[in-house]
Amino acid sequence: MKVLLGTDAATGLAAPAVTLLKRLRFNASQVEAVRVVVPPLTVSWEMAPGMLPLSYPDLIEADERRAKELTAEVAAAFEGGVATVLHGSPAGELLHRAEESGADLIAVNGHEDSPLLAFLIGSTARSLVLGARQSVLLAKPDNEPVDALVRAVLATDHSEYADRACEKLLRFWPRGLEHLTVMSAYPEDRLKALEPMLPPLGISPTKALHDQLASKNEALAEKLRAFCPSVETLVSPIPVHEAIAMAMTGAKADLLILGARGHGFLERLTVGSVALQEALTLPHSVLVLSGRGKQLPFPHHDAKRLGGKGPGDGGKKET
Repeated sequence: MKVLLGTDAATGLAAPAVTLLKRLRFNASQVEAVRVVVPPLTVSWEMAPGMLPLSYPDLIEADERRAKELTAEVAAAFEGGVATVLHGSPAGELLHRAEESGADLIAVNGHEDSPLLAFLIGSTARSLVLGARQSVLLAKPDNEPVDALVRAVLATDHSEYADRACEKLLRFWPRGLEHLTVMSAYPEDRLKALEPMLPPLGISPTKALHDQLASKNEALAEKLRAFCPSVETLVSPIPVHEAIAMAMTGAKADLLILGARGHGFLERLTVGSVALQEALTLPHSVLVLSGRGKQLPFPHHDAKRLGGKGPGDGGKKET
């Protein structure tokens, strides 16, 4: 898998995105560190040239030199890492480079000083993140060391799109996950209020939905245990934004994992667009998985047990 790592001058190697990438230990990842240089602001006509410590060309040269040093330093922190310096709008250039390089994941810092933060949580950005071909890792500051394992909550509605996004997580194979909670949520009060208006059924629709989500959570958890042995499941009967906050606290998690978008009734009740917007403003790091884009191979050593092409099986799937 290829990771595009957006860097900024404020943090360098101490950037949350650098630390979190190292902690997650994605399978066979290739990291390209990218620094986008924003041109200096044009000098106002009221300001005399003698008031500036450097000329405009000197400012550009200094920014370019610093960008190359910083990006090379970050790239060197990853085995086989490469450094790239671009110019223009940070968000636009990063997305363009992600498409051009065939990146699978865009990792950026989520602290408020980052020029990319407004892009990711703003109204225009929200549409782009939901429709992006790449998955996005938004890393928030924490005090964890680089060798600390990660505790995460995976929120899913089991829509077709969410299922493809979860498969992307399997292919990313984050070996640095210590514990994972697979959770779904549904508004129990709203559903129970509708039950008197429905014809008599053999089972409560509310209970049926709960049982269905629980069964699907466990099936997904079993797959995820291939790389994270400690996986638990949770079905919450409260609104999704409350359910996510409670799950994160209960699991002592520092990473929230979501599908970029879904479709249908369950998607609107669970991890819909409103929940995603709220999740991006939480203090926790967020991994937004995209169900679009190219399909990565499963890690070779465990492809067979996941139904992929295992070594020596002639490329046939198990039946």
